[in-house]
Amino acid sequence: MLGTTTDAESYRRAAKDSWSTFIRARFDAGPAGRSGRIARIPQLEAELELMHEFLAVAKQHVNACSSAACSLPTEVLAIIFAFAQESWRPKRIKTKKMHDLGWIHATHVCADWRNAALGTHTLWQKVDCIALPASMATEILTRSGRLPLQLYARTAYNTKVADLVETWLSGPALRRASLLHIDDNYHYAPGHDIKIWLQTLNQPMPFLQDLAITLMLEDEPEPLPEGFLKNTQPALTRLYLRNCHLPNWTSAILGHTVTEMSLHTDWMYGESGSYPTVTELRAIFSRLTSLRLLSLKDFYPKSEANTIEPFTFYTSLESFTFHFSLPGVYESHYHAFWAVFRVPATTSFKLWAYADGEFDADVEGFVDPITRIDNATLPAKELVIDDLNLTLWYTGTSSVPLSPPFDRLDVEHSRSAITRTICSTNSAPRYHVPVLPLESLSSISVTQDAMLRFNKPEPDGGWLSKLGAAREVRRISVYYPHCQLLLDDLLSRDTYDKFLLFPLLDTIVFHYELWPNEKTRQTRLGLVLLELLANRYEHGAPIRELLVDCRMEGWFIWSKVDREKTKLTFFTP
Repeated sequence: MLGTTTDAESYRRAAKDSWSTFIRARFDAGPAGRSGRIARIPQLEAELELMHEFLAVAKQHVNACSSAACSLPTEVLAIIFAFAQESWRPKRIKTKKMHDLGWIHATHVCADWRNAALGTHTLWQKVDCIALPASMATEILTRSGRLPLQLYARTAYNTKVADLVETWLSGPALRRASLLHIDDNYHYAPGHDIKIWLQTLNQPMPFLQDLAITLMLEDEPEPLPEGFLKNTQPALTRLYLRNCHLPNWTSAILGHTVTEMSLHTDWMYGESGSYPTVTELRAIFSRLTSLRLLSLKDFYPKSEANTIEPFTFYTSLESFTFHFSLPGVYESHYHAFWAVFRVPATTSFKLWAYADGEFDADVEGFVDPITRIDNATLPAKELVIDDLNLTLWYTGTSSVPLSPPFDRLDVEHSRSAITRTICSTNSAPRYHVPVLPLESLSSISVTQDAMLRFNKPEPDGGWLSKLGAAREVRRISVYYPHCQLLLDDLLSRDTYDKFLLFPLLDTIVFHYELWPNEKTRQTRLGLVLLELLANRYEHGAPIRELLVDCRMEGWFIWSKVDREKTKLTFFTP
């Protein structure tokens, strides 16, 4: 670095003199006359071209000197680039029909960065075939060395599928693929031909482990080609098929290596002749001895007249999600499926029902997949109730005990927990709650909307009629503004002077909700709460703890709670 301004100016003058002399020497006009100039012009153009080329080299040297990041070790740069890939991905700019190379731009910063990126083969294994121009296929695929490839192809408007098939999804690329995800679920542009995709799938893919194919659903799910993975049997671990199906349901790819499988159809109002029979599907599941995650959506096997022996999934199954549309096939296929297949007690299970609107009548046998699970093997501990949804928790019930009830419905963040979830179009308090295994519950949480359902007259509502069987419950989590009828039922006693609703209850969590007319309702509800605390204490069933949202801390009622008999704690949600 130059120490003073004088030194900098002196260096600049010397550099200018050197470059002036050099330029005059290299760009001299040459021999005089017309013929001399004509001969000299190509030479001068070559000089100019080379000057631009070496200008880029000079910039690389400047970057290498000025940027400390350029001097980082190759291993560190590779880690940085790997993180950059996740947030700065290449993408296709539809409006300009151009490609933004994303993180790949970093390879043009300096020579060290470029060498580090090009020398790290793992950075080039993951290929977004739509985001990158087809002309780069050879260059990008070569940079990955001989490592397995992860190929993603998601079509959009004006995507030239033929170009993709001939470059990114050509035979040499597919023979190296360990992952292949094709998403062609797009309203087709003119000239789009799905057969081009299907022809691609006839290529050998000996290293394939993760396969996901999504197609547009027209009349029927699309069969994959007969030659699909026929000659090379990969060690497939993950299979996702949406609106398409295997050509042969006895395929060897459905074997002990598969750990995740999803078979989805966007909608289905009748039986598909291309799907397996119940017997064939049972045989498939019996081969999937390592299956951990299973998801079925409107995937109904063809019905059979003969009786089939029930099949319980292997205990290795950690999670099972079952989606179905109520119209059309409920009576004929839903019952037929669950008459044969059983969920293990140690499997988390999610049941999704779809319809155009809320049903006003019970759907017979809807909860059978859950009620047929042996509750004695692993008893349900907590129930979270919403108006149309509910979740039973069997393990992991104490991780977030003060979170709002609605948050406890979402089990995606609790993969280690064992749960059963129903997402329905029927009133959960009216139709589903009474038939659940309530006897083993120790905790119940209820959302605002569900409390409004319970507060309705029977048969729609009724706290005692719907939850009276839950006699082991010790903790409830509810919204204080809607508790009037609940507190009334908690005061009810039988002819033996025993409390009818939650006789072992000792803890109540009160969550906050804004009231339009707070003071009047606070007074009325507060009087009932104080009566409940006193009455339960006098009859040997005291409420030992109240946990109250801190937004209600200033309310007058809490100063009237006898803290020697009931512990009062304010919490921050």
